[in-house]
Amino acid sequence: MERRRRRDLVIEMEEERRANKEEGKLSPFTNNGYFDLLPFEIIELILSHLTLPELCCLSQTSRTMREYCYSPSMYKHLDLKPYWPSLCEEDLLSLKPRLTHTRLLGLSWIGNNGGFSPTLLENFLGGWSEHLLHLELANCHWITNKSLDSVTILCPNLRDLDLSSCDRIPPGEFKQLSSLQRLQRLVLSRTRINVSCSPRLCSGG
Repeated sequence: MERRRRRDLVIEMEEERRANKEEGKLSPFTNNGYFDLLPFEIIELILSHLTLPELCCLSQTSRTMREYCYSPSMYKHLDLKPYWPSLCEEDLLSLKPRLTHTRLLGLSWIGNNGGFSPTLLENFLGGWSEHLLHLELANCHWITNKSLDSVTILCPNLRDLDLSSCDRIPPGEFKQLSSLQRLQRLVLSRTRINVSCSPRLCSGG
């Protein structure tokens, strides 16, 4: 059915093109020309080669590009570490509506300029992170025990969590991570964890 629809659309566009050529007119075909004939999977593959800033720039070229660039399927794996020097609170919250399909989120190094807080992390993760599987928070020195509350409550299905160098978490607060029943990998290097008091977490750090 889909192939027939696209074939009929091509025939219609070609007929219109020939008619307009005979009349000396330019033919718009459809609103987006032959681009409308591409399956979304192909468009998604093409856009997957773009960086996040490039996606943002492309989204400003047309409504159609905005729709494709803002599709949650484009953000299944999102690593924001390369942009840590320039990211601010507004940037993070503007991405939130696009993350409903995100399974891997990298926030390592971001927020150390004083612009991020545990409250921001809670607001950011709220409403979409239930299915998040991998979370990287390495070298985020603003992460505290309140942040762990947010992670354990809002991301219950985590399998991979990196908290290396998060040195503001008090030694006794890591025990709340035991509620993450599906956790397979936990990185706690260069944190203040007291391993002798947390035998269940020893293998993670």
